Amino acid sequence: MDKTEGPKHFYEQQIGLIAMTASTLKNRRMLVSWARVILMLLLIYLIVTLWSSGISIMVMAVVPVLIVFGVLVSYTVGLDEKILHHKLLKQINEEELAALNSRYPAVFDGAGYIPRLGSSGNDLDVFGPSCLYPFVNRAFTEPGRDLMADSFLITPSKEKVLQKQRAVKELRDMPEWRQQFQAYSMRNPVTINSLNTINKWLNTNGKSFDQPIWWIIRFLVPAIAWFAVVLYWNDYIPDGLFNITMLLILAFAFWIGKMISNEYGQLSHIVSELESFGYLLQTVEDGKFEDPYLKSLQKKMDEGVSASSKIKTLRKILNRFDYRLNPVVYIPLSIFLLWDLQQIFALEKWKKTQTGQINHWYDVAGEMEVISSLANLSFNHPEWIFPAISDNWFELETTVVGHPLIPASKSVANDFTLKGTGQFIILTGSNMAGKSTFLRTLGTNMLLAMTGGPVNARVFTVPIVRVMSSMRISDNLEEETSTFYAELKKLKTILEAVKGRERIFLLLDEMLRGTNALDRHTGSVALIRQLIKYEAVGIIASHDISLTALAEEMPGKIDNYHFDSTVENNEIIFDYKLKEGICTSTNATLLMKKIGINIEDEN
Repeated sequence: MDKTEGPKHFYEQQIGLIAMTASTLKNRRMLVSWARVILMLLLIYLIVTLWSSGISIMVMAVVPVLIVFGVLVSYTVGLDEKILHHKLLKQINEEELAALNSRYPAVFDGAGYIPRLGSSGNDLDVFGPSCLYPFVNRAFTEPGRDLMADSFLITPSKEKVLQKQRAVKELRDMPEWRQQFQAYSMRNPVTINSLNTINKWLNTNGKSFDQPIWWIIRFLVPAIAWFAVVLYWNDYIPDGLFNITMLLILAFAFWIGKMISNEYGQLSHIVSELESFGYLLQTVEDGKFEDPYLKSLQKKMDEGVSASSKIKTLRKILNRFDYRLNPVVYIPLSIFLLWDLQQIFALEKWKKTQTGQINHWYDVAGEMEVISSLANLSFNHPEWIFPAISDNWFELETTVVGHPLIPASKSVANDFTLKGTGQFIILTGSNMAGKSTFLRTLGTNMLLAMTGGPVNARVFTVPIVRVMSSMRISDNLEEETSTFYAELKKLKTILEAVKGRERIFLLLDEMLRGTNALDRHTGSVALIRQLIKYEAVGIIASHDISLTALAEEMPGKIDNYHFDSTVENNEIIFDYKLKEGICTSTNATLLMKKIGINIEDEN
């Protein structure tokens, strides 16, 4: 893509190109369909016309037509695959255009991962509809989705973050490759169940066909069938003997098919996933990468024979088993080739070549989806930057930092710096002025930084950190937990982490809101002192202005910042800008008046 072109232009251009190619493919498909109809009519004509001329002449005329017809059928299958692939590519570009306007694709939103967030819950809107996960994620395989979730849940090492940043930057500039990869991922999404199925089969001893007798039968019985045909063709054996011979061989073939049906049945339901998986692996293998990490992932899939070739071989073997669904094809193959026995030998041969590397292939596909998703995020937001990862604990420096999920046209960015341990910001402000949004802005960008992806800022320096929060509190009827007790459980988890000297950044919003004002203030002061004692770091948003006095009591440990609002013509105006000092403006009375609470009548 031309560096001067933005993502919107790229997606619109791709949609046009894909539409033209798809139209050509559909026209070609129609021509091939008509050719097949003509050949079928020709075939019927030849059979009717030459029936009286003898079997030999009819076969000589019909067989070439059948061969051409078979080639066209195979070509049609290839065309259908290409048409489907281009349909998915078009869908990808249309959905990315919508994503630029904050309309997320209607896909997996990761809500099932919310319990893994632990005590903080979904304070930062990580999982669920219109949250961070669906905003970033473009993984369709189950391994990729799980690894994408892990990126938000597991604190990485600095080396891992920097490694992923380099890989993401390279894939960011390869949008065509990423879209090819995603289209194959979308086709028949690969699940963990398919991996478990293959591993279970690899570790299961089925009916053994290793004995020499089966090797003899494999070739001897088909030879007998063909020899009987030759004898019958030359009138050396009568019709009755020939028919009995064919029926006995067919019965034997069916018996073998019944013996192996259990082993085939273990794998038959994952054939479509194997098709997608093979294409995914091949796309990775064909990638022209310079980044060392991407190359290392690529190398894991080439151990003499490429991973995609091995998966495609397995899929082809399983597809050949499916010939049993067509009696017209299956019966001759069973008689003259002992078809099922040949396939079980091929399946056992494939099994013996596996040494556990298939687990690595699933991991590679998932990891590539994660990197590709983050690269897509960077591509869609070229103004975002990759954060600097500091070795200093603690150092957070941001310039023009905005919430990743708020469109740029509506977002108000701020600058913020916090350095040193045992440091806290008391953030005050009037209602709806932006306190909670600012906490989520910092926390969400920190999460993105830990994934190795870009952040919505002009400068963003942060150490490797785990974000812990207590922002949204709700009761739990099932556990008979009140709102206040639910918050205490959150704070207990935070205190344990702080006492354990974990490297965490705290975001606390309206602490102890479920109790009376006196207890709330007393408890909040005690908690803040305890957090500073253990050299914790974070931001505390509160309406309790009296907490700001702690800045004088503990200079150098606590600073006051605020968001405020102004009133013009009886309307509240918010600028959502972070300012130093204590908030002195209020708007609660005016807001209550606006909903119909007549304050004057109560005075």
